Amino acid sequence: MVERQVAALRKENQQLKQQLGTLINNAKQNDALLEKVKVLILALAECKSNADIKTQIESLVVDEFGSCACKLWLLVDVASTQQLSHSQANKKLARFTEKEQTYCGLLRAQEQTLLFAEQAEQVGSAAVLSLRKDGQPIALLSLIHI
Repeated sequence: MVERQVAALRKENQQLKQQLGTLINNAKQNDALLEKVKVLILALAECKSNADIKTQIESLVVDEFGSCACKLWLLVDVASTQQLSHSQANKKLARFTEKEQTYCGLLRAQEQTLLFAEQAEQVGSAAVLSLRKDGQPIALLSLIHI
């Protein structure tokens, strides 16, 4: 009987060691992620314009977080090379701007071209997040895996 209890305690001890190892690995990953977020926040704090914010986010998400490509599209009333008009976004990207959820999956050909013009042919899976202020979309953050 004592041998059975010892075996059960050893088994339980082994399970607890495995759980502790998993928790330690998760903590290390969280620390690494926190450092990456700090780098991003500090870089954004130094930005002086929307163009600076766009550049920092696009480069740091690729460099620090390992995305294949990242595009930040500001939704404004006047379109430019770095921005999408509200009407353009509402017409062609409505499934992203109308919902508060992040979209993960495949993009339609038109969406690939609009969001990732120079890399449209290479787009595999994507994540598209509608950034909102007061319930209204103000930007789209798009990440792709090639």
